[in-house]
Amino acid sequence: MPKEYEIQTTWVVSTIHITERDSEILDHCLWIDQYRYGFLINVQDFDEDTLAQIASEGLSLALTNLVRRTAELGCDWLRLDCDGPELKDTPKFDW
Repeated sequence: MPKEYEIQTTWVVSTIHITERDSEILDHCLWIDQYRYGFLINVQDFDEDTLAQIASEGLSLALTNLVRRTAELGCDWLRLDCDGPELKDTPKFDW
């Protein structure tokens, strides 16, 4: 593959793993790419300070943990999609 190609990876997860309040907050975040079926979050520059700031904005621990896991998996993006896969080991929210 040519070196000028830039490849980024995305972890796709169902929106069932975020709270309704998370969705409401993400709707108004300038640093989130929103699309018809969910949200796309770039986690490349996230660190513990960024995660603490996210939590202070009212986002749930569930979402904060998903962002952390995305980075730990080595992915660049977290895609929260209404038709994305549900995870067995992650809280689910019925909204």
